[in-house]
Amino acid sequence: MDQDARNERLAAWRMALGGLILGTLGVFLLESGSDPASAAWFRCAFGLLALTLWAWAARRAPL
Repeated sequence: MDQDARNERLAAWRMALGGLILGTLGVFLLESGSDPASAAWFRCAFGLLALTLWAWAARRAPL
């Protein structure tokens, strides 16, 4: 298997995992009974944390 095929397979797995995560978030949100404003705030806070860690690890931000 060449490198391009390997990269495409990895990308497909990442897309599937991302879709699975996004698809199950709504279930947990409904089960928690939290209000929409709190849910949005926490999703943004965790997203900021995740993107900051990714940017630092990929050396894409001057942190």
